[in-house]
Amino acid sequence: MTVGLLLRRMKSAADARDKRQANGMPPDNWIYVQETDVRIGRLQVFNNWSPAMVADPSTIWLGLEYFCSKDDDLWSMNDDRFVDFAVAELEKIGLVDPEDVIDANLVSRP
Repeated sequence: MTVGLLLRRMKSAADARDKRQANGMPPDNWIYVQETDVRIGRLQVFNNWSPAMVADPSTIWLGLEYFCSKDDDLWSMNDDRFVDFAVAELEKIGLVDPEDVIDANLVSRP
């Protein structure tokens, strides 16, 4: 499952600011998440795949990938709750402030 988040900005660690854009966007296409206290597996930064994937280049379009199966708790979570869960996970690991979320969507495939 993938949660798409459109953001005004991302947070950045002091030692990473020189590699990030002014809005906190990292230079990476994919970021694998290793923290054991969240369930997100991979983060995609769509802006870095192609600037044409984002209508407003001052915003950041992320894809939060969750590896799950059709019968688990993530799969059965309703869409709004799943989006809130995903935003809370990025906040927990220090990447976003929830008030910077402009829009969101959820894509699930069996």
